[in-house]
Amino acid sequence: MNLPQNIKERMIKLNEQISKTDGLNNSYHIGAAYFLDSNGNARQDIDNIWSLRIEPLLKEYLRGMPDSLEKIELLKNAFTA
Repeated sequence: MNLPQNIKERMIKLNEQISKTDGLNNSYHIGAAYFLDSNGNARQDIDNIWSLRIEPLLKEYLRGMPDSLEKIELLKNAFTA
Protein backbone atom coordinates (compact mmCIF):
# COMPACT_ATOMS: atom_id res chain seq x y z
CA MET A 1 0.00 0.00 0.00
CA ASN A 2 1.20 3.46 -0.78
CA LEU A 3 1.82 4.93 2.68
CA PRO A 4 3.87 8.05 3.41
CA GLN A 5 7.38 7.37 4.66
CA ASN A 6 6.67 8.65 8.19
CA ILE A 7 3.78 6.20 8.55
CA LYS A 8 5.88 3.31 7.20
CA GLU A 9 8.61 4.10 9.72
CA ARG A 10 6.12 4.09 12.62
CA MET A 11 4.65 0.81 11.45
CA ILE A 12 8.10 -0.78 11.14
CA LYS A 13 9.20 0.39 14.61
CA LEU A 14 5.97 -0.81 16.18
CA ASN A 15 6.20 -4.21 14.49
CA GLU A 16 9.84 -4.59 15.55
CA GLN A 17 8.78 -3.97 19.16
CA ILE A 18 5.86 -6.39 18.81
CA SER A 19 8.34 -9.08 17.72
CA LYS A 20 10.47 -8.37 20.83
CA THR A 21 7.52 -8.49 23.23
CA ASP A 22 7.12 -11.65 25.31
CA GLY A 23 3.92 -13.41 24.35
CA LEU A 24 3.76 -11.82 20.89
CA ASN A 25 5.53 -12.51 17.60
CA ASN A 26 5.35 -11.52 13.94
CA SER A 27 1.86 -13.03 13.69
CA TYR A 28 0.70 -9.99 15.69
CA HIS A 29 2.23 -7.35 13.41
CA ILE A 30 0.11 -4.33 12.50
CA GLY A 31 -0.61 -4.01 8.80
CA ALA A 32 -0.95 -0.99 6.57
CA ALA A 33 -4.76 -1.09 6.60
CA TYR A 34 -4.76 0.33 10.14
CA PHE A 35 -3.34 3.55 8.68
CA LEU A 36 -5.93 4.00 5.94
CA ASP A 37 -9.32 5.67 5.92
CA SER A 38 -12.44 4.04 4.46
CA ASN A 39 -11.49 5.34 0.98
CA GLY A 40 -8.04 3.76 1.12
CA ASN A 41 -6.20 7.03 1.70
CA ALA A 42 -3.43 7.34 4.28
CA ARG A 43 -4.55 8.93 7.52
CA GLN A 44 -2.33 11.52 9.19
CA ASP A 45 -4.06 11.68 12.59
CA ILE A 46 -1.42 9.61 14.36
CA ASP A 47 -2.85 10.09 17.86
CA ASN A 48 -6.27 8.81 16.78
CA ILE A 49 -4.77 5.91 14.87
CA TRP A 50 -3.00 4.83 18.04
CA SER A 51 -5.82 5.41 20.52
CA LEU A 52 -8.75 4.21 18.41
CA ARG A 53 -7.28 1.45 16.26
CA ILE A 54 -3.94 0.10 17.42
CA GLU A 55 -3.91 0.41 21.20
CA PRO A 56 -7.25 -1.42 21.73
CA LEU A 57 -6.06 -4.26 19.50
CA LEU A 58 -2.75 -4.58 21.33
CA LYS A 59 -4.51 -4.49 24.70
CA GLU A 60 -6.67 -7.38 23.54
CA TYR A 61 -3.58 -9.31 22.41
CA LEU A 62 -1.94 -8.73 25.81
CA ARG A 63 -5.02 -9.22 28.00
CA GLY A 64 -4.22 -11.47 30.93
CA MET A 65 -0.47 -11.45 30.32
CA PRO A 66 1.92 -10.39 33.06
CA ASP A 67 3.11 -6.79 32.85
CA SER A 68 0.63 -5.95 30.07
CA LEU A 69 0.53 -2.23 30.96
CA GLU A 70 4.32 -1.97 30.76
CA LYS A 71 4.29 -3.81 27.45
CA ILE A 72 1.67 -1.44 26.04
CA GLU A 73 3.82 1.50 27.10
CA LEU A 74 6.86 0.05 25.31
CA LEU A 75 4.78 -0.50 22.18
CA LYS A 76 3.42 3.04 22.36
CA ASN A 77 6.93 4.45 22.73
CA ALA A 78 8.04 2.51 19.66
CA PHE A 79 5.07 3.86 17.70
CA THR A 80 5.46 7.49 18.75
CA ALA A 81 9.28 7.68 18.69
